[in-house]
Amino acid sequence: MRRAVCGFLIACCFLTAGQGSVEAGQILYATSLDGGQIVRVDVGTNVVTVIASTPSADSLVFNSAGNIVYTAINAGQLRSLNPVTAADTLIAGGFNGPRDVALEPGGATVLVSDFNNGRLARVVLATGTVSNVLTGVNTDGISFDALNRLYVVVNRNEVREINAATGATIRTTGLFDFQLDGLTYDSFSGKLYVTTFNGGIYLIDPNTLGLVPTFLANSGGHGGFDGITSDAAGNLYVAARNDFTIYQYNLAGSTLTARTTIFGLDDLAPASGLGAAEAVPEPASIAGMLIGAGSLCGYALRRRKTRAD
Repeated sequence: MRRAVCGFLIACCFLTAGQGSVEAGQILYATSLDGGQIVRVDVGTNVVTVIASTPSADSLVFNSAGNIVYTAINAGQLRSLNPVTAADTLIAGGFNGPRDVALEPGGATVLVSDFNNGRLARVVLATGTVSNVLTGVNTDGISFDALNRLYVVVNRNEVREINAATGATIRTTGLFDFQLDGLTYDSFSGKLYVTTFNGGIYLIDPNTLGLVPTFLANSGGHGGFDGITSDAAGNLYVAARNDFTIYQYNLAGSTLTARTTIFGLDDLAPASGLGAAEAVPEPASIAGMLIGAGSLCGYALRRRKTRAD
């Protein structure tokens, strides 16, 4: 599917269920809001490489051409960065405090949470044309699930499934009594995960959105959980604003582990799915490959045995 530009691939190593360790080569991309940078980070070795200095990058995704599309929150812009040449170009302006950004199915458009303007906006990447999807509310985290259903954090206290064409609310979690921020879909578990500003992670079942979300973890007082992404292999990664640390949450082990520290850390690029630098095989695909490999091995052994006979 999507291919990243050579030299900047996300090489997420697949961890077995219950395994909480991280190996070298597990790559994420992150924004340093205070440092004004976009960085590449190996969460196994803690090696951080600066890709480019930017005007206040907040949230980022990769488009189908392998370029980084990011929101410049202070400049009120949506921009595109070529990670090889470092060419940085304006896609669209006129936003007021743009935060999260999500690539839409098809890859031609992105959704932008134009927080201070109280809207969710759609931007055509090729032309920079901006249109409204949802207005009259402050939006933050944005995510699509495996069925391309759209979910948005609204007014920092609820998650809504909305119609991507009309902005109409389809379902809602109801109101939380704390501030929500980042949102991601994990294909490994088939669930949504939302972060809270007090440092929590909650699980939301996309098939029963109205039920009470399940509390998973708290940062132990570090707080400021912002961006969240999944590696589609049983791990979530969370950007903590208060201590500028990437935390790994292992779903099978229910463990929260501090990984790499990056000054000014704010958000993480998707490690899998829409907007990722490189498509990560779904668990079903991995199982299919294993079954296929097993069949080939079995065929080879039978053929060898037949020849021996």
